Amino acid sequence: MHWRNSSAGTTIVPVGATFSAIPGVRILDFDSEVVVFNPRSWDAHILNSAAEMVLGLLTHSPRTQHDIEVALFDALAEEERASASAHAERVLNDLRSVGLIVELGQDGLASR
Repeated sequence: MHWRNSSAGTTIVPVGATFSAIPGVRILDFDSEVVVFNPRSWDAHILNSAAEMVLGLLTHSPRTQHDIEVALFDALAEEERASASAHAERVLNDLRSVGLIVELGQDGLASR
């Protein structure tokens, strides 16, 4: 097992809905499942593979919703690719609802 720490910092924000992992989020990989620690709420969450991939991307740098859609499109089986956009929206909404990611405003700061 190993820990990955969030390194989200100041970046140039692309146009459109852009998301970032919250600072300090910790991801613990147990090979068969992934547990994420939210330092703001002290909650732990078990993630599915899609949520793990998205959160992993967002811990490295902010990404647009389109970036997430493309990443999921590439990861999904061919018969599931038509739903990549809806899948990306669901994953982003789930991660945001538990407080692991935030949407960034045009200024690169978390929207309130």
